[in-house]
Amino acid sequence: METLYDAYCTAQRSGAALVAHVRRQGLKKHQIARDFRITQKEADLYIWLGHQFTAKLLMLAAEKQLSVSQLQVVAKAANKASANLVDKQALRQEFINHAATCTVDELHLYVNTRVLEVNSGRAPRKAATGISKQADADGMGHIHAAMPYHEAKKVSAILDTDAKKLRRLNPNLSYAEALTHALINRVTAPSADSSPTNTPCFLFPLQADATYFADGTVAFTNGSTRPLKELVDEQLSDYGYVIVTALDENGVPTVATSYLCRRSNPDGGGRDKQRSFSPWQKFISTAEYLCCMHPDCSYPAISSQGHHLKAWTNGGPTTLTNCVPLCGPHNAQNDDNPAKHWHNGHAIKDPATGRVGWQFTRGGPIYHNKNPLIRKGMREWALAYYGFISMTPTNK
Repeated sequence: METLYDAYCTAQRSGAALVAHVRRQGLKKHQIARDFRITQKEADLYIWLGHQFTAKLLMLAAEKQLSVSQLQVVAKAANKASANLVDKQALRQEFINHAATCTVDELHLYVNTRVLEVNSGRAPRKAATGISKQADADGMGHIHAAMPYHEAKKVSAILDTDAKKLRRLNPNLSYAEALTHALINRVTAPSADSSPTNTPCFLFPLQADATYFADGTVAFTNGSTRPLKELVDEQLSDYGYVIVTALDENGVPTVATSYLCRRSNPDGGGRDKQRSFSPWQKFISTAEYLCCMHPDCSYPAISSQGHHLKAWTNGGPTTLTNCVPLCGPHNAQNDDNPAKHWHNGHAIKDPATGRVGWQFTRGGPIYHNKNPLIRKGMREWALAYYGFISMTPTNK
């Protein structure tokens, strides 16, 4: 009788066959993640591996019963080899054949040695620094730098001196923490002529007894009306930016307008005669959502693109109500004309709440981004203020 251990071993040896199936069927990341009960990052690995090998090489790897871990080692090592010095497909085939005869750790040693041999005639590597564009699960960003060793030693000596000083001031700091603080202090130390650059942004909800009109006036239940800008200036004077939320004629929270108090009146409502969203519109959209609104993404909204919910090519206006932040890849994946073709799904607004989500299948459910950062944005704040939701950690 086959034990659970035996079944798991068999599944591991079917990794290459599974990658081949994912590639052959053209499975999407969100589908793999849900079906396999794995993270989006893990699902990405299956798709990435499928693109690293030809169908013939994947068939060979499946015959050799390679695991996903072995395929990953082979793919990463082969990508480090110089294409000018070796046939990469031939090198991948060599690695696959060797992988069937050894453990994953032994495979690591073999492929790294072979890549060093292959690259021995390559020009020296250039210095490079990479900085992560989004936070990890712990809210941390990552920096990786490669530089000549003698330069690295200089940097290390400076930071080491600073880190030791910090630890003398605070013995509770670990050396790694102190080293990180030393780096931050060195890079971000303000110059003599520097000044604060942050300007506050206020969310200003109109009371339920007030109705906002498109001409910029507010009507109250007592029959009085006032210009909205005058009302805001009276309350906040010169403090900075203000975003005004109100219930629209359908009772859904919406951005009524926005101002830089007493200084200027940027066009918060937007103009629909140009295709690109203005920096002001992108700023409001960022404050509303804080990150890309695809349910599988956590890319910061401030670095995302302004996406037309109704495509510009289909007559969609360049206005705040039609603007939502999507990262570059998800903006490109969006089906701008879902009535004619449907491949990846599209961003869509929930008419009941104004929330933007993603509809993967025609007529299917709308999936919303559940990143905790979303709950700190203006949209969720307004929904809570007007009683649509309770602002709790379990809020969906």
